[in-house]
This record gives sequence, structure tokens and C-alpha cells, in this order.
Amino acid sequence: MITGIAIYSITGGFLSAWLAAAGSVLPDVLELNGLIKHRTVTHWPYPYLVMAAVLYALEYRTPSIVLYLIFFMLLGVIFHLLLDGLSITGIPVGLKPTSNRRVALNLYTTFTPSEDLTTAGLIVVFLAITCFRGFLNTQHIQLELSMIVGLLGALAGR
Repeated sequence: MITGIAIYSITGGFLSAWLAAAGSVLPDVLELNGLIKHRTVTHWPYPYLVMAAVLYALEYRTPSIVLYLIFFMLLGVIFHLLLDGLSITGIPVGLKPTSNRRVALNLYTTFTPSEDLTTAGLIVVFLAITCFRGFLNTQHIQLELSMIVGLLGALAGR
């Protein structure tokens, strides 16, 4: 939820926010129900950062809806890692994903009130940014919805 709101506050786009929100669950999903230890390989930021940089450069040179979709899903993954880095457990940042070297800002412990307070605080901050940038006004929302309807129509017409 935080990732979607954060991306919307930056882009003002429903589609980019939705894609990022969907991508934000990937690090935990890729752990394959505990087959891979939590917050190790799937939470190692470097591969995601490299892929996002490459996709951004490719999208900048040759715009493509596929690159756009993948880029914002990767951005969701990166936001997930940033948010996990705020926790007491943090994320691995060593040269290997199994390294004990981690970034942990210790703002919250998962499944405790500190996580709820951190979440609420971030939501308030990103909603304030969204309001300040004018992304919650009726005209902007109608434009976003019409663009999504147009995109869906174009995809259905293929």
C-alpha cells in the first residue's frame, strides 16, 4: 500500500502506482514459501538497481509499454527493499546476498505497533505530497481514469 501511494505521489499515475504496488510483493513471493530464507537473496538490492537503471535507459531511448510496465514493477521491488531497510532486521547490502552486512534503520519491528505507526506516518507524508502536487483533484483523477480506459481499449482491440 505504501509503495502504491509513494509512486502515485511522485508520478501522479494510477498505472505506475498499481504496477509498483504489484511489484512490491515480489521479494517475498520469490522466497517460494520459505524455500529461500527471508530477507536474503530476494532482498539483495543490487540486481534490482542494475535492472532498473538499464530499463530506465532503454525506456528513455526507445519508449515501450513493456519496458514501462517492467520498470515500475521493479521500482515497486526497490521500494519494498527501502521499506524493509527501515525495520530492525533490515536488508543485506554486502557483496554477497547471504552476507551478514545489513542496512537496518531500526524504525520498526514487524508485526508490532511500531510497524503500524511507521506505516501510518509514511502514508500521511505521501498523501500530503500527493495533495500538494494536485494529484487528488477531480480533473487529474478523471484524466488518469480516461487514460487507463483508453489503454485497456487499445489492448482489447489488438
